[in-house]
Amino acid sequence: MNMKRTARYGTNILGGFGIDGVEQIQIIKETGFDAFFTGWNRKDRGAVIRYAEAAAKAGLFHETVHAPFGKMNSMWVDGLEGDDWRDMLIECADDTAAAGVGIMVTHVTVASTAPPPSEIGYRRFLEVAEHAAKIGVKIALENLEIPEHLAYLFERLGSMDNIAFCWDTGHNLCYTPEIDMMELYGDRLICLHINDNNGISIPGVITWHDDSHFLPFDGRVDWVGVAGRLDKAGWDGILTQEVNRGKEGCEKIPAYSEMSYREFLAESLERLHRLNSLRAE
Repeated sequence: MNMKRTARYGTNILGGFGIDGVEQIQIIKETGFDAFFTGWNRKDRGAVIRYAEAAAKAGLFHETVHAPFGKMNSMWVDGLEGDDWRDMLIECADDTAAAGVGIMVTHVTVASTAPPPSEIGYRRFLEVAEHAAKIGVKIALENLEIPEHLAYLFERLGSMDNIAFCWDTGHNLCYTPEIDMMELYGDRLICLHINDNNGISIPGVITWHDDSHFLPFDGRVDWVGVAGRLDKAGWDGILTQEVNRGKEGCEKIPAYSEMSYREFLAESLERLHRLNSLRAE
């Protein structure tokens, strides 16, 4: 395929193949990717260091660390649970820095309902951002089901140099198709979660069950539009996917289950090449 511009490509660590995450690093490199990202687990804080060491050995760039989000809504409510979640995000930022990774991606809510934006939520996120700034970590806020909290934090924290945007293409389709997230935050774009889905399955119902994380071009995302938005933003960073073989509770593509880990990676890289070919010179 004729590439219209030089690009770098990244992927998430994949579950469902029975291959340990650290073991995946060398295979990701051999497949032709340039970068990857990982999650973070408070019960195994040393994992990001093991990933970083494996990445250095393989010559692969550890682009971002994705913070947990299971109780993210507690950040917006007064109480010990929200304080603990703030502290956990600070720990994640510490480990991100210790691994030599410059970006921590975080959700700002979880699920389709959440407490309203609040002063205490702002203060907690401010504490996380201020701490991250001191240790050289940028915080990438990701678009989700509820756009109001993202807008609120960009309004309150947007003047900070280490507050940035992570655009999830699939979330934009199945959660907020009426909002052009790149028009709002493209000037703060620092990383991507490229994936596809079939959009909102039940009109008026916003649910994570529609967030399938297909490979690009297997759903209904407008990839010509994605390429155009990346061009408009002047994006010359890594084209990083966040895909999976079959997300429990979501629509699945049978062909994925027939692929080996290497086959799935290779196919996903070809889809990213295809996206890149849609971009302007």
